[in-house]
Amino acid sequence: MKTILSEKRCIQIATLYGKPKWKRESIARVYSPKGLCPTIVTSGGGLHEVKILDKSNVRKLTPKECFRLMGFSDSDYEKAHSVCSDTQLYKQAGNSIVVDVLEAVLKELLKDEIQGI
Repeated sequence: MKTILSEKRCIQIATLYGKPKWKRESIARVYSPKGLCPTIVTSGGGLHEVKILDKSNVRKLTPKECFRLMGFSDSDYEKAHSVCSDTQLYKQAGNSIVVDVLEAVLKELLKDEIQGI
């Protein structure tokens, strides 16, 4: 399996609230939309969402943006959105694995079986 290293990375551009007083410093980080997205995690809400600078405003990613980052189509998001609240959608995205990554891992693991067919 080859490893691909990228020059792109998460670009932290600000910290909210001064010095964070929480156990997880990442709660206060604001990222540039020009870099990679940090890990999306399931959280019980309350400041744990990824925050980005959008023009001159700091905002959290929308559930649709989280689904897109995890490799799901907009139609998959719309199906889930029709039966789930935004809170549940954030949790689903955080509990997910990136679809493209899963496909690449499975192809690598099964390449000998696939070639033998």
